[in-house]
Amino acid sequence: MQRSFGPSLAVAAMLLAIPQSGQAQSTGASATSPRAQPPPPSYLTPQPPARSPLDRRSGWFIGVGLGMGTATYSVTTGDLTAETSDTSHGGFFFDARFGGMLSSRLGLSIELWSNGHRIETIDTDEASITQTTLGLAATYWLNRRLWFKAGLGISGLSRYENGDSVEDAEGTSLTAAIGYEIMHRGNWAVDLSLRLVASRYDEEALQFQRSSFAFNLGLTRF
Repeated sequence: MQRSFGPSLAVAAMLLAIPQSGQAQSTGASATSPRAQPPPPSYLTPQPPARSPLDRRSGWFIGVGLGMGTATYSVTTGDLTAETSDTSHGGFFFDARFGGMLSSRLGLSIELWSNGHRIETIDTDEASITQTTLGLAATYWLNRRLWFKAGLGISGLSRYENGDSVEDAEGTSLTAAIGYEIMHRGNWAVDLSLRLVASRYDEEALQFQRSSFAFNLGLTRF
């Protein structure tokens, strides 16, 4: 009597196929799982651009400057019909400033502006005039390097002969300057500027105006 193995072989084939099918489904699921895929580049958080040192003007600042220029005098005596004599003299100029930034482009400062020059007189060869101005000035950066300054202050002028002060006068001054930062490293800046100080003195026997122009090299620490 012969036995039929057909149904038994079919059942065995089905049992062997079940684990293989489950393994294929598991492999397919893991291949298509979102957790297995790296996030696309668009999901990465962009880094902010590095801030330029030119944008770091804040807080207090202090600076000094040194230059050369000319001082022009327009002298008028007490008589309004008197002639006006104009004289110009070259000399050294010095300035110092201390202030604070109201914004990244606008600063307010107290400034000291001083310059002196030699003069020729009949009595002595050792004669000079020194003017010192103390005032309040505002500086505005038109862009990252170019700036403009304007201010108002009081001035004192002294004439010296042989080292002794022989004449003093007090007046008011308007100041203006335009400059360009040729170098900015960290909190330090070096600039070139053209400066003007226009002063007026009113004395009982003498009225005169004084205009000072100077080309300066300045150093500022922000």
